[in-house]
Amino acid sequence: MGLHTSCPRVKMLALNFYGSDYDSSNSITRACSPFRDLTELRIDWQKTLDPAEFCRAVKTSCPRLNKLSLSRVKLGNEEATEIIQTMKTHPHLSIIELDSCWTDQYLDIVIAEVNNEGKLTATVKHGPARCAYTISVPTVV
Repeated sequence: MGLHTSCPRVKMLALNFYGSDYDSSNSITRACSPFRDLTELRIDWQKTLDPAEFCRAVKTSCPRLNKLSLSRVKLGNEEATEIIQTMKTHPHLSIIELDSCWTDQYLDIVIAEVNNEGKLTATVKHGPARCAYTISVPTVV
């Protein structure tokens, strides 16, 4: 019995992938397809992905998706632009968020254009991936 049989109406799914042994499109398809009511998908990837395959996987396995959040995916401006432009055609997607996806201020032009179109709200926090933990160093008195 999988999670999809005990909780078939899952609305939000967070996928955290670490390491290099995951194929983005297959992993996303396998994880999301059983949850047909999924409206929010959060992905923390920590590696690069192919934008075309990624978008195809999300569109086919998450038909009701409203919000897509990507964190710490090694995209850069060009790949981020491709994802944003491609996902504009998803019938239900209204919000896309990018956080620490190796982007910089040059992506802001694309973000502004997409937001001005009015169908999709895109937000971005620029920068490379940040560590998910902090280290505290005790002070010696």
